[in-house]
Amino acid sequence: MDVGTGASTLPLYLSKNDAEVTSLDIDIPKEKNPQVCYQRGSMLKLPFADNSFDLVTCISSIEHLDYLA
Repeated sequence: MDVGTGASTLPLYLSKNDAEVTSLDIDIPKEKNPQVCYQRGSMLKLPFADNSFDLVTCISSIEHLDYLA
């Protein structure tokens, strides 16, 4: 799963290795790739059960979070 994908091409790259890839973002892109499962949601309240994924990446979103004290 890639969290906060935005316009990143990482999910598409990962799917080329026959991996099942989920993209989680608040907004789902208008142009979707059929090899990627797009889910609408927030990284602050993940809509998945624990241990649902073997790997979680978050390379395009951390810089967009407000500081939470």
